[in-house]
Amino acid sequence: MARKDYSLNMFTSLRTVQMLVSLLFITMGLIGFSTSRSLSGDFAGEFARILGGGNRDLIRNIVSVILLVGGLVLLTSLWIKGFPAKFISVAKIGAIITWLVLIVILDLLAVNFNNFNGVQWFVWIEQVVIHLIVFVSIVMIRKP
Repeated sequence: MARKDYSLNMFTSLRTVQMLVSLLFITMGLIGFSTSRSLSGDFAGEFARILGGGNRDLIRNIVSVILLVGGLVLLTSLWIKGFPAKFISVAKIGAIITWLVLIVILDLLAVNFNNFNGVQWFVWIEQVVIHLIVFVSIVMIRKP
């Protein structure tokens, strides 16, 4: 009788990465609509501050729509055969641009490095690494 070997490799496929990134974006989009105490809210607040105090809620809603729609497109494309590749490309490019801007604003521009003590440096490094892991995951998503 043949024995089937199970390993963690079945969880590391590109489909799994795409599904996890999609679920992250859908969740971030939904949370962004409901509260300003989220990553989308932090991003919108800092982005509005950089733009001269613009409408924080409008920016948060725009970011939430981009994340939600992008996540839905990427998730839907996993199960619908013949899903237009252009939609996937646009969703991926939108996610890459949004995430890069998020990294630049939250991890570089919004941080006051002058007031950091030892522990705060490690917390900042942790945040940057988590954001870069998500960014690399987005880049790994391929067309069907």
